[in-house]
Amino acid sequence: HSTGLWCCGLGGSMRKLSSLGLLFVLIFSGLVIVIPNHVAATNPTLTNYGALPIVADIGTAYLFWCTYTDADNDTPTLMQITRQYLTSPVYNMLKNDTGDTDYTDGCLYYYTWYNLPFIGSNAMRFIYQNAGYGPAFKQIFITQLVPVEIINFGVAPADTSPGTYTFYATYRSRWLSPPGYMKLTLNGIADDMLANDSSTDYRIGKNYSYTTNLSAGLNIYSFNTIDGWYFPYDVSTGDMWILVRPNTVHISFALIAIIVGIAACFAMLWMVKR
Repeated sequence: HSTGLWCCGLGGSMRKLSSLGLLFVLIFSGLVIVIPNHVAATNPTLTNYGALPIVADIGTAYLFWCTYTDADNDTPTLMQITRQYLTSPVYNMLKNDTGDTDYTDGCLYYYTWYNLPFIGSNAMRFIYQNAGYGPAFKQIFITQLVPVEIINFGVAPADTSPGTYTFYATYRSRWLSPPGYMKLTLNGIADDMLANDSSTDYRIGKNYSYTTNLSAGLNIYSFNTIDGWYFPYDVSTGDMWILVRPNTVHISFALIAIIVGIAACFAMLWMVKR
């Protein structure tokens, strides 16, 4: 690249006029042609761009990254991440190796974004520019959702004697995604719960139940589910317990009074007969 102005005289000789650093000036037969002295041989490229996670709960921190490469070794004047069509918020991406000034083999940039300002799917743009090119962008799509929930869960009946118990729970998804499963884990053994109806409006909730016999002792249980469309991880209520006590004979005071009365009658009859 030249950094001055050059003049071609009538005799064909060339000489440097001044060091202005922007243009070549060619003077020939009274005709002045202005030619920029900085024409990039190649445009910069943005590659290896992405984000993790792609789908996550609302409030998750997302990591964005990309690699800027320029064969002319031109420094980027702009390297930003933003939401599609928005001018705000826009964040400057950080250079992974601040000491690396060789852009011909690529430089990695990154940004960690907390609390993205949307729910659902949205395009995220990597914007880049240097002195001779841009701005341009690449984009990816990510999804941020409210996680599925387990609500209205418990066990019935309320008494704690050995017998038949029904465990129940409701699956709810704000995005209408069906459950991959709904399980009851009872004393370390997981089993599928049964749907109580055929409803598919998961925003309201779908009810599940599981009926089994419990004998005397301590029983540890939890409910587990998973989003069948979006989230690849388990949602759990955490462990709960129910203590089933052994059966005992309960004698009411009224029954005791009757027994005592009958015994007294027999005693009186026996005495009369004597």
